[in-house]
Amino acid sequence: MARTAVALLTIALGGASACSKHAAGSMHVVALLDVSASIVPDSLSLGAKAIEDLTGKLKRGDRISIVPIEGDSETEAQGKLLRFNVPIERQAYDQDLEVLKGSVHESLQKLRQSTLLHPGTRTDILGSLGLAQQEFMDDGPSVRRVLIVLSDFIEDDDAFNFRSNQALANTARARSLAALLSRDVDLRFAHTLVYLGMLRSRDSARLSPSRRQAIREFWTDYFAGFDTKPVITTDGPGLLDGFVTSARNPLAGK
Repeated sequence: MARTAVALLTIALGGASACSKHAAGSMHVVALLDVSASIVPDSLSLGAKAIEDLTGKLKRGDRISIVPIEGDSETEAQGKLLRFNVPIERQAYDQDLEVLKGSVHESLQKLRQSTLLHPGTRTDILGSLGLAQQEFMDDGPSVRRVLIVLSDFIEDDDAFNFRSNQALANTARARSLAALLSRDVDLRFAHTLVYLGMLRSRDSARLSPSRRQAIREFWTDYFAGFDTKPVITTDGPGLLDGFVTSARNPLAGK
């Protein structure tokens, strides 16, 4: 699992540095989007569109980072991680916000097209969470942190294949594995609001209902191991808009 920084495509508007700390009271959204071959194309499009639409929810001083989930987070994410800052100082007619929206749209379109042409066969969600933590590292204590994961949540890397691994055969085993893995990694998601949205996939459709439930239990318990209470929904990005809006509430997630 990756613990190193990756090469970045950085779009810094209004003179704001992508590596600088946020203004007090700002929000940092880190969105992980599963671009593996198993995700149904129209579901991938809905996920990308939902992340793009989040731009309209951001306020000045906020930031959004977009991490593609692929087969090897340490190597395949190189050059594909996207960072966008919302400028603190307003420009005439909010023209800078329109530029930002256009940049996010164009970048996600390129990512989606690249995925359709060269889909990955593996899915390293666990490693991608290490990249998400890297994105949060520069945030000050007053920054509202929001983690979004849009995926079928079927881990498939060199260590685990959730489609067949016996540790995911039932909910009891899945919860034991989640507790074990959450103790073994150095992730810090306390005080982070977490949204887990299920995307439709070919792999998920082939799983038994009991294994699909075990996978959901695994991720719920895995994040609980980092002192978070994730919102997990089978509606994919359907509830994402309201979730991010409520994240502005200082009592959200308490």
